[in-house]
Amino acid sequence: LEGSAPIFAGSGNLQLFNVATIANNTAIYLPRGNTTEKSFFGNVIVHFGSGTEVSAGLRNVNFKSRAAGLYISCTPTQFAAGTCVLTPGTNNSYDVSKTVYSAAVRHRFNDDLMVYAATGSSFRPPVRAIGDFSTRYSPLEVIHTSFGPETSKSYEIGIKSQWMDRKLTFNA
Repeated sequence: LEGSAPIFAGSGNLQLFNVATIANNTAIYLPRGNTTEKSFFGNVIVHFGSGTEVSAGLRNVNFKSRAAGLYISCTPTQFAAGTCVLTPGTNNSYDVSKTVYSAAVRHRFNDDLMVYAATGSSFRPPVRAIGDFSTRYSPLEVIHTSFGPETSKSYEIGIKSQWMDRKLTFNA
């Protein structure tokens, strides 16, 4: 691997200077995997009068990954012969599902003023970071390279407004 950093020379031209060189001839093999995502989504919006709107949605997401993992000191030929050993903590095969949601309520007082509140959730499948080429990972290394699924929730309230014949916009 070679790293370079941009530095502006006195003439103003962009120059690239070599800042590090790392030589590692260890064979690393990452077999091809197959990842699929299937999801079903539904959303409904209901209007109450001319100024109020309520919306809600659900999504069921299913991720499947059939990726074997990382093999250190292994070539494609050795892998095909079955002589390689999976590096611990790099298995990237999983089957995870999650249902996420979104909901919002909005009220428009007039063409220039609207208030709203919204909430939602999100989901991301597991990831495996590659970059540690040890043949044996310590428990600490596994913690920092093998991450489970992530979830989050968000909450938002706000106001959107326009003033002075739409010359000034104020949103918060």
